[in-house]
Amino acid sequence: MASACTAGRAAVAKFRRDPALGPKPLNMFVKEWNEGYVTFVPLVVVRNKEEWANGKTRQVTITLRDAGGNALSNAFSLTVGLVPPSIDADGDGRKSEETGGDDCDDRDAKRFPGNTEVADENDHDEDCNYRTFGLVDRDGDGFPDARSCNYDPNEHAWYCGNDCDDTNPAVYPGEMVCDPRSPTTIFVCGTSRTLPNRWTRDPREPGGFWDAYDCGSIRAGSKCLAQPNGRGVCL
Repeated sequence: MASACTAGRAAVAKFRRDPALGPKPLNMFVKEWNEGYVTFVPLVVVRNKEEWANGKTRQVTITLRDAGGNALSNAFSLTVGLVPPSIDADGDGRKSEETGGDDCDDRDAKRFPGNTEVADENDHDEDCNYRTFGLVDRDGDGFPDARSCNYDPNEHAWYCGNDCDDTNPAVYPGEMVCDPRSPTTIFVCGTSRTLPNRWTRDPREPGGFWDAYDCGSIRAGSKCLAQPNGRGVCL
């Protein structure tokens, strides 16, 4: 807010524009009070998201003049700063990306950068990184459970663990098991953690993490023989 004696004359506030906007001043009429002092409305500065986030400033020179162009005040300069508001709608302690923070989802208090990933049936992303997921290794074989996943909607891909049977330390990526519904079918646990489709509730169903093969394609005339440790062998 700025004030100057007007001696009962109408006043105009002249704002010197940024050189990039041209030399013509920006005129804004001000309100004259009975006491002979004036006040002018706030200058509105519009910035894009990048300028806002970077906190850029601009110098603005202001002179109050009467309707005839006579100066009513000395010229003075203001630094117009851009201070992004501190918005944390979900209360997780992190500001939203839209207001210069790093919270990718300001509607979810359980999702922000650095948060610990949790294995859950809904494949919920906790740390704003779709490629990470809650690490679970129940059988202690060093391979995370393939049922722990995150889905990346941008790449339309699932990022998951790669242990097709996390209850059996003898079964991990590259190992085989028999399909109990077919004596000649064997399933091989895939080695990739990136899948184009969703984990099925039955891991031996086609389209899950197991790749189905006919034992005849591995060894002519053979059938799958289940081993005591749960593995399968084409014999």
